[in-house]
Amino acid sequence: MILILTNKQDVSADFVVRELRRRGAAYVRVNTEDLRTGECSFRLSPAPSVTIDRNGSSVKSSDIGAVWHRRPGHAFDEVPTPERPAPDEEKFVVEQWMVWIEALEVAISDGWMNPLTPASLFENKIRQLSLARRIGFTIPDTIVSNSPSAIKNFRREHHAGLAAKALYAPLLEGIDRDRFVFTSLVESGHLNDAAALRQAPTIFQEALIPKVDYRVTIVGTKIFAVKVCYPPQDGIDWRVSKAAVQFVPIELPAEIAGMCLKFVQNAGLVFGAIDLIESRGEWYFIEINPSGEWGWLQQPVGLPIAEAICDTLQALDTTR
Repeated sequence: MILILTNKQDVSADFVVRELRRRGAAYVRVNTEDLRTGECSFRLSPAPSVTIDRNGSSVKSSDIGAVWHRRPGHAFDEVPTPERPAPDEEKFVVEQWMVWIEALEVAISDGWMNPLTPASLFENKIRQLSLARRIGFTIPDTIVSNSPSAIKNFRREHHAGLAAKALYAPLLEGIDRDRFVFTSLVESGHLNDAAALRQAPTIFQEALIPKVDYRVTIVGTKIFAVKVCYPPQDGIDWRVSKAAVQFVPIELPAEIAGMCLKFVQNAGLVFGAIDLIESRGEWYFIEINPSGEWGWLQQPVGLPIAEAICDTLQALDTTR
């Protein structure tokens, strides 16, 4: 049986569930919003084991041969803000479930996509860039700093300008709505507020202009690459454009494709969504998302990523 750990709003998981059903494969999808209304137990003797009771059925860790750690959310994601407990209590409950999920590897040691430890480690963009450089990728000249003087000096080194991006999790969760922190060009006035710059380290990179963006989705040893086409006036981050973006399937140069596979394998991952840039004839590694979105490449672009994920999960499934 395949265990899918995700959330109710995960459209990409919907594609995989549909394909598993078509194949008649045994699976169970556990959405983190449902954990508080079900019953979950973790026993450590005589051997580590987990039982998840939900909707009148019971799933045991001994039944599970593969796990897709897709995109678990928080326990209160579906609960309206006025109905949630006090913030400190909510934080406590959310953290308890997060740690419980992280411990599932103790009872289910094999068959993970992605294994939890490397997936967590490679959310770190400094670690990503370091590995990319070691295996042969070109990376943009980069500084990660909260030092106003160091950032200004770095800006003077790059006449084309700088791009700024969040070091981790560029999502600001608000009471009424969430906001996404997109990569943006640094204007001269942005560096005048020294107190603001010191608040937290930020990634600053040489601006690659002109540029062509590519998204490369790796599933095991399979590569799905697209060229990202969007209006240049919409900024340097193609995610801002949304409806105006077009994705054109392409075949990567063999050397670049090989480094993408090598990165995922060296990172200990099975799946990864890699962003690359081509600028003035040079290919640059930008970042990888170990749980990146890909549903918008399944349809309408037509890339069979769900099928590749199902192939991989079934190959990992030790109970087949």
